[in-house]
Amino acid sequence: MSFYTPNTPLASNNKLKQNQQNNDNETSFGNENTSTQPNSDPNLKVNDPNDASSINDSINKNSQKDDLNIPLDTSRIPFWDETQNLINKLEELFSTRVITFYISEIAQLTNEEVDELYNHLYKVGKTDHLILVIYGPGGNGKAAYRIVKLLRSFTKKLTIVVPAKAASAMTMLALGGDEIIMGPLSYLTPIDTSIARHPLAPLDASNRPISVEITEVQKYLELVKSGSFENVDDFRKTPYYALTEKVHPIFLGTVQRSLSLSKLFVRGIAKTHITDENIIDNLVNKLNDAYPIHSYPILKEDIADMGINVKDLSEEQNLACQELLSYYQTLANGSVRVKDNTRITVNRYVFIESIKFRSYVYAETSEKIINNKWTIVYSNANYNRATIVRNKKGYSEAYALSTKEFRKWMKGEEVIVGDS
Repeated sequence: MSFYTPNTPLASNNKLKQNQQNNDNETSFGNENTSTQPNSDPNLKVNDPNDASSINDSINKNSQKDDLNIPLDTSRIPFWDETQNLINKLEELFSTRVITFYISEIAQLTNEEVDELYNHLYKVGKTDHLILVIYGPGGNGKAAYRIVKLLRSFTKKLTIVVPAKAASAMTMLALGGDEIIMGPLSYLTPIDTSIARHPLAPLDASNRPISVEITEVQKYLELVKSGSFENVDDFRKTPYYALTEKVHPIFLGTVQRSLSLSKLFVRGIAKTHITDENIIDNLVNKLNDAYPIHSYPILKEDIADMGINVKDLSEEQNLACQELLSYYQTLANGSVRVKDNTRITVNRYVFIESIKFRSYVYAETSEKIINNKWTIVYSNANYNRATIVRNKKGYSEAYALSTKEFRKWMKGEEVIVGDS
């Protein structure tokens, strides 16, 4: 049995939006204390949804403090008590298990999140009903597709809660739920694709590759396919000629290929729980082709009109979700400290959390003044994993585990941390 515990860090700040890359031209939709397939372990417990006592017992067993006689120190992990108490509250409100998945505005969904979500699913265990609370600006469509398939291998019924924004690839993820639960601030967006960091992408004024959305070139591609020009001179007289001067034709082909891939992902996700082909066709075409801009807000009633099962968050559920998001947003604000000629910036920008288990990307960048300007001399980003463990002083604490400690904890072995 193996778990996702990389021996090498993630690429330096590889989730930062300005450094996002499409691996193989794919479509984009540090420790504070110091690749796998879904597991088919027959011992993973499946709760009986018809037995209320089994659900409550499961939730109660996961309270933060297993032994009230043992002191619990949570000071090492910011807002641990606050987020854990809110997740406990959501599990009581929904009467089932809950995982939260938050991606900040400076980051995007990547394939690393698939691996990290697996760790949480393994610890939660197989269940008849799972709630995933999501927030994020988008990212990799392939990662969204893989996450939906992974989630469904651990639960019979999947509910996606969208308390606020779930854009682009996160909209794809939302579509994977048997039901989507939305509140007054909730919205999805179109899933028309964009390409960035391609070697043939157009450059901005600073000579850096820019992202190109499918909607920006779709009309051009339709025009070329129409063959409506009698000669080259006619084409050169149109505004579209300037586009070919700025955007390489091969790059335009890549954009078209990405649109096909996006539609394929949406169709595959929808087919995990929708059997009506007309609903699926409408969903695929509308979310990829019908909206004028990528950021267009698609509200609850719009999603319902597409044939998706959409429900309302209760007031209490919504307030708990909004409070939970506010803590993640605060944590994602980062911090900067300057001493002498060194500036150190710390960011946490992806959070995946379940009862007694928080994963988060911890990024640290160190800069020094060289030739009168700040220059990066060190940059690193890693997934940290925090949980409740016993320390050598005899009490329990919330602690970010090392890779070795995390492996032991995932296997159910006792982990004792810290100095005696």
